Amino acid sequence: MRTTIYFLMLSFLFCWACQSGQQQAPTLPTGQWHELLANYDAADWEKRGDFEVKPEQGELILANNGQQQGGWLVHKAMLQDFRLETEFRADPLVNGGIALRMQQPPPVYEVNLLNDADQQNPTGSIVDLARAKWLDSLDTRNWNQLAVEVKGDHLVVWINGEKVCETHDRKSTSGHLALEGPKQGGEVRLRQLRLMPLEPVEVVGPSLEERALAHQAPLVPLFDGSSFEGWEKVGQAKWSIEDSVLHGYSGKEGGFLATRQSYGDFYLKLKFKIAFEDNSGIFIRRPPAEAVNPNTSLECNIYDFNGLAHPYSTGSIVGYARAFRGLVDYDEWNEMEIFALGDHVVLRINGRKSAEAHVAAAHQHEGQICLQAGIKVFDPEKGPSDIYFKDILLKDLSQLK
Repeated sequence: MRTTIYFLMLSFLFCWACQSGQQQAPTLPTGQWHELLANYDAADWEKRGDFEVKPEQGELILANNGQQQGGWLVHKAMLQDFRLETEFRADPLVNGGIALRMQQPPPVYEVNLLNDADQQNPTGSIVDLARAKWLDSLDTRNWNQLAVEVKGDHLVVWINGEKVCETHDRKSTSGHLALEGPKQGGEVRLRQLRLMPLEPVEVVGPSLEERALAHQAPLVPLFDGSSFEGWEKVGQAKWSIEDSVLHGYSGKEGGFLATRQSYGDFYLKLKFKIAFEDNSGIFIRRPPAEAVNPNTSLECNIYDFNGLAHPYSTGSIVGYARAFRGLVDYDEWNEMEIFALGDHVVLRINGRKSAEAHVAAAHQHEGQICLQAGIKVFDPEKGPSDIYFKDILLKDLSQLK
């Protein structure tokens, strides 16, 4: 009897050891590049869902025959901070993606691969967190380069060498890399997929938005509700005041209302009202006496129209970060918040983060804040624009460290 029990225990321990060995996650040392497809090992991955996985001469094909539900191919290594590089191509309108720090589906962070410029989350977007800039040259039927860096709470995506989006977010600090099996018929192909784990960055303290809102400096009105004191007109737009509301009328040429004082680091909150397809925006850090445009200033856009692949809809930071659509209630009052501290700029529309970027040195200086009454640049035949502003408040963040 004892012998039987002894052998049963040995058998149990042997099976447990084998099972543990099979489940052991691969180790990816920090500071080294690890090729994940050149010597593809299915034992390093776990397939979850209904789709096809086909390694083929250094490529990995994720396919759906049109009858499958899709899913995820999850790498077993647990990751925190890392840099990922790969090349990808996909059939038209096939929806694929790469999940970052995934614990379980659906992922918190997914870099979307969807070749449709007018989607909320086109190729390169961090789904529902940061909408990628659209690259006219992008054609996912051909090979494209994708790079992703995840450090602490900072996530950045590049396509073909150009930064297309970034955000700061703290919902997930660790998890797995996962490749999406398409949800509909077609293929996504990856090659030269490599990953370098980085030394983890400890995220401490509140976010930029939290720090700015908690800062003890007062919120100061920039507009007194009855006069243009502290402001100067630039360009040909007509500005008027009625019932504590600023009204800008673009006419045929457009123009701006600029603060006489310059600001560098600040929190700005205001309310605006605009009709669909009318053009406006808030230009910040404009050097006095220079032209007001996205080269000299940062443009926080207020402009929506029906054109395909609108480059920078309302809530975008022009040239840096593209906002999601549907954030504005047209012909109603909306709130815009701008957080600007050094190179870090965040926009919120009606309480939702719409854009975030770390801007170039050329946009980190002090400058004027300019309210725009702009012409309809994409369809000027539709006539002039009207824009309304009120409750314009600013908090100086120059002492915020």
